[in-house]
Amino acid sequence: MAQLIATVSNPEYAFVVIDTVTHELTRVHSSPELLKFESHEDENIAYPHRPFGITWRDGEILICNRKVIWRFDRQYMYLGFLHMGLTPNPQQMVARDGRLWIATPRLNSFTFIGREGRKHFCPITKGGSVVDPPQDVSGSNDINHYTSLLFTNDCAYFLAHNKDHDSGSEILCFGYQNDPLELTYLRSYLMGKKAHGISVDEKNRVATISADDMVLIRSDGLGVEIPTSDNTFARGLALSKDSYYVASFPAHQTIYRGGKADVCIDAFDSETLEYTARWILPDVGAVNDLRLLDEFDYAHYVQPLE
Repeated sequence: MAQLIATVSNPEYAFVVIDTVTHELTRVHSSPELLKFESHEDENIAYPHRPFGITWRDGEILICNRKVIWRFDRQYMYLGFLHMGLTPNPQQMVARDGRLWIATPRLNSFTFIGREGRKHFCPITKGGSVVDPPQDVSGSNDINHYTSLLFTNDCAYFLAHNKDHDSGSEILCFGYQNDPLELTYLRSYLMGKKAHGISVDEKNRVATISADDMVLIRSDGLGVEIPTSDNTFARGLALSKDSYYVASFPAHQTIYRGGKADVCIDAFDSETLEYTARWILPDVGAVNDLRLLDEFDYAHYVQPLE
C-alpha cells in the first residue's frame, strides 16, 4: 500500500494525502498567502480557486492553481510560488526534462515552460504542432478539452476529453526524445467518454477512466465498473506495480465549484482489475488530480518523492 496525494475542490485545502495502510488523512490547509493571486474579476471563470495538476521536481511538490504554481516541501510546508501567468482552468501537470507541461484546455493545447520559454503544443492534428495560443481565454476555443498527459521513457501521451464530440475521448501517442519540437505521431486510442487520466504499465497497456460510463478501461480490452452510487463522476488515476487507484465523487456543480462532499478512492488489481479496497475521504469535495507519492506511479512516470 502507499501514500496518495490529491488536489480537491474544497477551498479550505491546498491538497490532501491519504495513507492507504493506516487510513490517516492529512489535510494541507489553504491560506491567504496561497490565495492572493486568485481573482473573481472574470465572471466566466467557474473556479476562482481550483488547485489541479500535481507533480514534483528537486524535492518540491508543485501544485498548479490557475495563474500560479504553488511550491511545498516534503513535509507539506508552503515554500512560495512560481508566477507562470497561466490561463484559467489549467488541468494536469508533469515535470519532465527541465520543463513543466500543463494541460490548458482553454487554449486548446498543452503549455510547456522551460528553456524555450513558453510554448504550446496541439496534438489533435495527429502530426502534432507547436502553435501560437489563441488570445481569447473565455473557453470558446476549448474544442478538444485536453485534460491529461503522460511521458513514459520514450513516448508522450495526450488525452483529448472531446466533451462535445460523439466519438468519445482519444489518447494520442507520440514518440518523444526529450525535444518537444520533435514529437512524432505514432498511434491513437479511442477510449471511453469524458476520459481523465492516463497510465501505461510495464506491458505498455494504456488505461484511463471513462467518467460517463464510470469504468476503468485498458487498451487490451479489459475494463471494470467503478463501484459507486448514482450521479457520480470519476477523476483521478494512479497506478502502482500492484494496483490501480481511482477517485470518484458526487457529480454536482456545487461540488466542482468548492462544495464539500465525501470522495471514494477505489483500488483494483493491476493485472486482473479485480476490486480490492476502498478509502473514504470525508468533506474534501471533488478530486482534481491524484498521484502516488512514495511508490513509482505509472500514471506519472516521475520518480517517487524522497
